[in-house]
Amino acid sequence: MDRYLFVVIGVGVPIYIPIYLRMAHRINHQGTYVIDRRYKGIGRIRRASGTNDRKTLNQILSMLTEIHNAGKHSILCEIRDGVVSCMEVYGHWAEGRLDHLPSVATLKLVTPTIPDWIDTHSIVPTTKRNYKSEIKRFSDVVGYDLPIQAIPRALKRYKKHCIKRGTERTFNACRTTILAYLNNNFGKSHTLWKQVSDIRTLSAVPKRKAPQLSVMEFRELVGALPKAHAEIARTMIFSGMRWSEVIGEWWCENDRVVIKGTKTEGSDRVVPLIQPILKPTRASGSFRKQIRKFRDDVSPRSFRRSYAHWMELAKIPRSRRRMYLGHFGPKDTTDIYERSEVETFLREDTERLRKWIFSQLENKGASDEDWKTPRKINLL
Repeated sequence: MDRYLFVVIGVGVPIYIPIYLRMAHRINHQGTYVIDRRYKGIGRIRRASGTNDRKTLNQILSMLTEIHNAGKHSILCEIRDGVVSCMEVYGHWAEGRLDHLPSVATLKLVTPTIPDWIDTHSIVPTTKRNYKSEIKRFSDVVGYDLPIQAIPRALKRYKKHCIKRGTERTFNACRTTILAYLNNNFGKSHTLWKQVSDIRTLSAVPKRKAPQLSVMEFRELVGALPKAHAEIARTMIFSGMRWSEVIGEWWCENDRVVIKGTKTEGSDRVVPLIQPILKPTRASGSFRKQIRKFRDDVSPRSFRRSYAHWMELAKIPRSRRRMYLGHFGPKDTTDIYERSEVETFLREDTERLRKWIFSQLENKGASDEDWKTPRKINLL
């Protein structure tokens, strides 16, 4: 119920004026009413109402009270700071669409806001690089002065651009990056997330899978590569590491390789040490170029896929294959490492892999003694 201010006009003629009328006035009786009110936790709001109609003014004042009582203090703060006008809020409130209101966060520019979020967000380095690349491509097309609230409209334009250029995957990756940002900062209930989510992905031609190499194919490959590049190939196929892991943090300990993963928490792992491996001394670009001289469909991922295939053919249990590839989540990894079998299964799996590889090389006259000194005959 409205509070009233008791006023006496003339002699003994009391009237009651609602408090909200005292808190809204017109300057020099011209223009729109100025609202001047205080709210607990918000402070003073002194802003033009945008109307000179008393009825509309009363509705705006009721709206502000309702918003405050509902705990939507961020909206009142935006009005107080001049980010949105009273009439703008009133229009959305009358239509029941307060979640469509712009805010300080949504008025920021896509660049540098999203790249700054990528830098501070807890994601692996590879994903950070990919996210930044997608936002740069997006901004190059739609402009660097785009506010976040305009993303849905700009993304539709970017979609048409990608269709014309045949870069469907680029659009899908950009959409994923933007959704990740919106979900982290606004939540899936926010209208911006819903609008971007409603923009469908584009159908793209499936990526050609990197081929798996047989033992003999791999032997031929390393024989054709320069020495430094051959060492990289050996390191990758004997450990199953991703390229980002090969150039990252890993080391050898007795009968195992300890790998600090770069993709997920579960990618921190130990794998059997099948033969000595070395850190790469060449960049990814030159390595790719050299291996494609041998076969144009071979890529660094071929070695990881071959490693997984070799383990399967060597009859290594699936749970351990997944662990060696870094496919376990933190809980699964803990379950494995809590057992007392770690030392045993590392030795077993090293033997399995070595024996299976030798079985593929028997026709070439390789022996167990050769395996112990692989560098002397350049076995693999």
